[in-house]
Amino acid sequence: MTKSVIVHAMLSRAFAYRILPAIDGVFLMLGLVIALGIRYGSHALMAQFSVHALPFVIVFSAWLFILRINDMYHPYESLDIRKILEGSFRSLLVGVSAAVIFFYAFPVFGITPRKNLLLIGGIALIIIILWRYVFAEIIKRYAPLKIFLIGGAPEITEVAAYIQSRPQLGINVEQHPEITPAMVSVMSAAGRNYYVVIPESVKSSGEQMKRIYALLPSGVQLLDFAALHERLYHRIPVSLITELWFLEHIAEGKKPIYSGVKRIIDIVIGLIVGTITLVLFPFIAFAIKINSKGPVILPNHYRVGQNGKIFQLYKFRSMEDNAEKHGPQWTQHNDPRITRIGKYLRELRIDELPQVFNILRGDLSFVGPRPERPEFVAELRKEIPFYDMRHLVKPGLSGWAQTNPPFYYTGTTETIIKLQYDLYYIKNRSMILDLSVLLNTIVVLFSRLGR
Repeated sequence: MTKSVIVHAMLSRAFAYRILPAIDGVFLMLGLVIALGIRYGSHALMAQFSVHALPFVIVFSAWLFILRINDMYHPYESLDIRKILEGSFRSLLVGVSAAVIFFYAFPVFGITPRKNLLLIGGIALIIIILWRYVFAEIIKRYAPLKIFLIGGAPEITEVAAYIQSRPQLGINVEQHPEITPAMVSVMSAAGRNYYVVIPESVKSSGEQMKRIYALLPSGVQLLDFAALHERLYHRIPVSLITELWFLEHIAEGKKPIYSGVKRIIDIVIGLIVGTITLVLFPFIAFAIKINSKGPVILPNHYRVGQNGKIFQLYKFRSMEDNAEKHGPQWTQHNDPRITRIGKYLRELRIDELPQVFNILRGDLSFVGPRPERPEFVAELRKEIPFYDMRHLVKPGLSGWAQTNPPFYYTGTTETIIKLQYDLYYIKNRSMILDLSVLLNTIVVLFSRLGR
């Protein structure tokens, strides 16, 4: 058996991604050894390593967690060199900042490694980027992924084109209207790292399902089209799911611990942010009043919350007082109704600060689908399938849709994309996803991608 065959046999993508965090941890420790060797020389390396090892095991554990939040363990995106560069830099920048806080807030280890930390972070960044590049090339060469898309719906054709245009994903894709006996023979012979992706329409075909069933002993993996779409785009295709999908995947009652912990975090952070808001309130109110006539806080500004409950949303006014004299309207880019001060309030998200009191009241969470106005909801539920499903969970100050392109949602077409992101969040909601939303919200805020 040749070396390449042995590697191919061992290195399925599923196995590789299970061990990837452990290998990252080993390389981070290697970065620590190299940095200490540079700083103190080989004669003092062992002594310094014994002092730094335990605290940096804690720090590196946090860094691995941050890498995960930044999608560095995503089976597809983590093979893209651009994503590797962006994700590694962002993760280690946040990780070094967190480590500084850790060492100064908990000085129990007797070290405050300022220069060491910067050196370790720099070396770790270089090592992680180089190692991940090698990992990506190994995966693409020895664990190639073959996907057979079954069906002819426009969404399926779109996914096939998306994969074909991104060779960095390391995926070969073929689209077929149906599974033939010849395809069954080819796939059965290959097996490992082969996926057959089927939409809901194929599941109703008895002959097609028999051929799919015949693939099971070969190791060919079956994947629902909605699941593949979810993995690639981080959103759910509403046009290709049914009521059964919600019964199988959406269950608010199954996450009571998550919901309880999230509520406690909302209250704790809400009290801190609420105190800051009260301190800033007079200054913000003064700026709003000298720029335009009208109230400081928007009056009668209602939104639809969890289970369809209507609540008043608190926001600093950023538009002219008569902005909606002709009725509710979608906010547009460079909206002429926005005041001069309101433009800065919106860019810095300061207009959203009063919503912390909605969070303390329980109307909102810090993370969740952004609540929409009742007037818009009444129209959107008529035009968009399953639109009301986004009200299954508590809405949020920021959401998964707000941290993914197109970032700015106006009108029905873009709202469908927003709903797809919201359903992804509802299905996959967790503390890790919430942290990812918060981190990406900061990135979007400073990059000025959204409104």
